[in-house]
Amino acid sequence: LCRKFNLCLRKKFVYYFFNQRVLRLWDMKDNESLTGLSIYDFSKLHSIDEIATAPNLKKFVIGNEVWEKSSIESLKPLVNSSVTSFSWWGEKVLDNDFMCLTESKICELNLNVCRFKMDELARLVAGFSQVKGSITKPYREISWTEADGTRTTYLFPCKGKKRFVKGKDDEKLAAYVAEFERLVEKYRS
Repeated sequence: LCRKFNLCLRKKFVYYFFNQRVLRLWDMKDNESLTGLSIYDFSKLHSIDEIATAPNLKKFVIGNEVWEKSSIESLKPLVNSSVTSFSWWGEKVLDNDFMCLTESKICELNLNVCRFKMDELARLVAGFSQVKGSITKPYREISWTEADGTRTTYLFPCKGKKRFVKGKDDEKLAAYVAEFERLVEKYRS
């Protein structure tokens, strides 16, 4: 990976998909043009330590596109990076420390909120002075079109809560979102 990437030092955004051999990222200090990096389905990549070496990296996406099975050791390398937009679509962060992200430069954060309890997600959101991205809503929205053309939108909430159907459970959803916002304000103060 390192030798191949050094051939394209002027690339601004690189998208890698499905590599089952890479164990580590490369030293990115010479990749000054690199502002975006997406790494999907790298089953043996468990460390993102080298992210801190990328001088101008702003957007970093890692995880899986097929099944959320990947795991990484820690998100702490992002604290010392230039990354402002981060997305994690994997299964586990082994040290389970997402709060370290509040010490980073991240202002857009996308995670599968269904993997968090509402209280955990509210604490994380409250740790940022301003943040946008999927973590600002305590649910994940997925639409489904039936064979007859009927479209249903499901809202999958935080861990331990039942799903909502848009248009059918709107009152329950409003109460759920209000509770989330109350928790965020509680942890901010």
